[in-house]
Amino acid sequence: MAFRARSPRPLVLSLATLSFACTPVDSGDEAADETTKGDEVGTTDTDTTSDTGSTDTTESTDTTDTTDTTTGEPGCGDGIVQPGEECDNGMNNADDSECTSECMNAYCGDGLVEIGVEQCDDANSIDNDECSSQCVLASCGDGLIQPGEQCDDANAIDTDFCTSLCQNAVCGDGFMHTNFEQCDDGNGDDTDDCTAICADAVCGDGYVHAGVEDCDDGNSDNDDECVGSCVLAVCGDGYVHIGTEQCDDANAVEDDLCKADCTANAYGDDFETGTLSFLPWVSNAPAWMTTTLQKHAGTYAAVNADIGDGGTSTMEVTLLIPAAGVVHFWHRESSEGSFDYLRYYVDGVQQGSWSGQNNWAEATYPIAAGQHTLRFSYTKDGSVSTAEDSVYVDDLLITPP
Repeated sequence: MAFRARSPRPLVLSLATLSFACTPVDSGDEAADETTKGDEVGTTDTDTTSDTGSTDTTESTDTTDTTDTTTGEPGCGDGIVQPGEECDNGMNNADDSECTSECMNAYCGDGLVEIGVEQCDDANSIDNDECSSQCVLASCGDGLIQPGEQCDDANAIDTDFCTSLCQNAVCGDGFMHTNFEQCDDGNGDDTDDCTAICADAVCGDGYVHAGVEDCDDGNSDNDDECVGSCVLAVCGDGYVHIGTEQCDDANAVEDDLCKADCTANAYGDDFETGTLSFLPWVSNAPAWMTTTLQKHAGTYAAVNADIGDGGTSTMEVTLLIPAAGVVHFWHRESSEGSFDYLRYYVDGVQQGSWSGQNNWAEATYPIAAGQHTLRFSYTKDGSVSTAEDSVYVDDLLITPP
């Protein structure tokens, strides 16, 4: 069998095919694309241009940089609160601000002084040093006792137990301590209005108040050199100055009970004559006498005669008293108590009686104007004599009431 050969088909190429066939192939495109994919940091621009035209193709990738600008890693001061940080104010972190340079919140006691919030910070909770546990500088009046302070009651009152200078209130500090001091003039002068013991100056305190008192002997006696009103005793002041005056009726009349020179107008007897003759004494036998063994003042006193059991010894005087007055005398007894008595009578009427062992004591009795008989008697019972078995009378004086 014979085969017929086919004639060859003519090759027809279209323009598109030709164009494609003529386009050069860049073997590096694929590698460049891989390189672009691998670059994730920053921005990469790729400009691809074909032979047939110009095409600008840009790929842009924007990422936020969260690394420490110094080390390249996150940290305190980057403005972001990281684990382990309490705060982060970035460049505003500081040891005197609310967020410290270590990214920790500031607090009282951290040893760092936060400006505008703390006055001090000594990193302890001790209240009696220079910086309190509240981070406030110590000062008088803060209620905390600091070195150099004796007290601190958190007020500026100077009249309580702690002064505004934080010192204990004491007499002489110049502040009157209420309920404890009457005054306080800040000095130790006892002659001004306020004494050294912080009491108001008064008559009888024992201190002479300059310009106010003549004297002050610390008592209210009117018969010593300084009378109870703190003036010096003088004749005519109405007070009998013992040892100096016999009487004082506060006038200058010569013919009354007391002369103008404060001597008795024959209406008294101190027995200093050594006899019973200054006044017209009458004494029955055995008679009274004077003695130097016992006396109230001066050298002599009157004493009873020595008498036996059941006996009586008496002395008396009759006087014309020009005006109503007071009879004064001093007496002493050394006798059997409740049995042997010294008795005093006016016009036969007993006024007083004493027995036993008694030291000198003053007796006073009113007396009317006119003639009166004054009598002193020592009377004994029927048995027993005790001690001196004697009684004594001294410094008899009749004065104005």
